[in-house]
Amino acid sequence: MSEGLNRVCLGRRYQGDSVVAEAGVMRAFAQAVGDLNPSYVGDDPVAHPLFAVRLLRGLMPQLLGDPELGCDQSRLVHGEQRFTYEQPVRAGDSVALEGVVSAIEDKRSGQVLRVE
Repeated sequence: MSEGLNRVCLGRRYQGDSVVAEAGVMRAFAQAVGDLNPSYVGDDPVAHPLFAVRLLRGLMPQLLGDPELGCDQSRLVHGEQRFTYEQPVRAGDSVALEGVVSAIEDKRSGQVLRVE
């Protein structure tokens, strides 16, 4: 493809600020997704498994907004996501954010950007 994502950005790392997981925000997230499991909304909550999406909100605009990458966000479709946890995120945990452009694949319908 002659246009699209810039492969010069393959392997590029983006550093986000560290984010502190706050109990009230974790509870509100679980309630918003309709999961009232006491583990997520109780007195000493752990983060809902999808809470990582909330933590990444400061990093993804930086990565996708990199002018050199050339991502047209108005045409972006979110295809899939996968999270791997070594341990649950607990209230008060500080989470360091980092993303790397791991692949750019050409498809008939456009391109796939993989971020890890």
